[in-house]
Amino acid sequence: MEYHHLSENFTTNYEFDAINFAKKEYSVPTTASTVNNLLCVTFLRASIHPSINLFSNVFLMNGSCSWAIIIYDGDSKSVRYICNNPQIKKVSIHCGRAPDSINNKTVIVPVRKRSKGKSEKEIYVNITQKLSIPKTVLYRELLPHLKKFQYVFLMDEDISLV
Repeated sequence: MEYHHLSENFTTNYEFDAINFAKKEYSVPTTASTVNNLLCVTFLRASIHPSINLFSNVFLMNGSCSWAIIIYDGDSKSVRYICNNPQIKKVSIHCGRAPDSINNKTVIVPVRKRSKGKSEKEIYVNITQKLSIPKTVLYRELLPHLKKFQYVFLMDEDISLV
């Protein structure tokens, strides 16, 4: 595998340069017909803002990469909305909820609040919160697909290429 230095002949807009670099590298034919050049991966919560970023990123890449979409939180309706989207279905090799994220544990966190009204006093409210899932656990979803690609571009849900 050949290594490239992103600093060569690039402008100061590193994100734009990385996108163009990825598009250029993806279009270069490989020696093995079963190997693709670029896999774009996003880890996201199935909700409106991360979905908008994902759809924008897929549109911007314009088929320059195959996509693996690993969803770590959200209801099944939202997951179906993302994964059954025609734009996503056309370019994705994997789209779905990570199995490790389906029944993840919750904890009860006491939060101090002030009551409103004439007699202000501090009260404690218990909030149920899901435990976070380390990215290293989510990476396991990628393992079956990695051997088919030369490069992998990992993005969190808040990354916008636009």
